[in-house]
Amino acid sequence: FATSYIRTEGAAVSRSSDALSVNSFNFNNEEFSVVANFSKPYLVAQGGSSSFVWTVNDGTSADRVISIISSKKLRTVNTDNGSNTADFSSIDLIGGNVSYSDVVTFKNSGINGYLNGALYGSDSTTPVNYTNLDNFNIGSNTSGVSSLNGHISKVSTYAQALTQQEITLL
Repeated sequence: FATSYIRTEGAAVSRSSDALSVNSFNFNNEEFSVVANFSKPYLVAQGGSSSFVWTVNDGTSADRVISIISSKKLRTVNTDNGSNTADFSSIDLIGGNVSYSDVVTFKNSGINGYLNGALYGSDSTTPVNYTNLDNFNIGSNTSGVSSLNGHISKVSTYAQALTQQEITLL
């Protein structure tokens, strides 16, 4: 099912030069999913208040979806024309060698966030427009700062919004 697979086992993303940026990435504008498996030994961000796990964006911070670690929680934020339209956080993360699976699904009808298979946030109050999103950053934000001080073992994208059952099987 994966439309893109980037192997990163054993790679430590701890500075912007280790982060991956893919321009002109072809996302399905109607629906898609991003899956990121990561561990974060330190729940304190490098160079800022948040550590970016990944971001899908228009090349700026005006239109984007981000998955970040902020205040020791996994946080998903959807931004449209510079305004946050969805913003939700998981339970507290534990530092150390704990692995996490972050899955975020997108459809025109809304956005859902899952941590280790459990739904931690959902928003369907605001229609979502993903037509401008064609950049994909892994391990940092669009300007290469707020890098993840941890390990990303696998990132996958899917051309559909995964169901709860499909997420459980990952």
